[in-house]
Amino acid sequence: MTRLAGVGLIAALLMAVFGQPPYGFHGPLHYLGVMSPTCGMSRGVMWLMRGNLALAWEYNPASLLVVPVGAVVVIRAVFGRFTRRWPNFTVRWNWWMLGLVIVAVATLTVRQQLQAELLM
Repeated sequence: MTRLAGVGLIAALLMAVFGQPPYGFHGPLHYLGVMSPTCGMSRGVMWLMRGNLALAWEYNPASLLVVPVGAVVVIRAVFGRFTRRWPNFTVRWNWWMLGLVIVAVATLTVRQQLQAELLM
């Protein structure tokens, strides 16, 4: 997870400086007009790293979570490496938390589908 977060943050910084890569990261359904919850994530992260929260939200609201969570994962790893103390937290999953995640992903999927013209 730490390596993925580190590589992702480096990629986000590179996109903030140089822009999007010349090729897309689309799934096969994207070309049929079906948007997934992750559609627009790269552009959202790029705009977040450039400081434009409104455009990041417009492309994908979840992009506002990706960078801070990645930064926390990397900071935790650096802190643990230097102090030999690894901060941990535990989430006790309940049925309502699972339901909340399902509703959130479904809502994001519908929202992204409504933004299909922007995301194509």
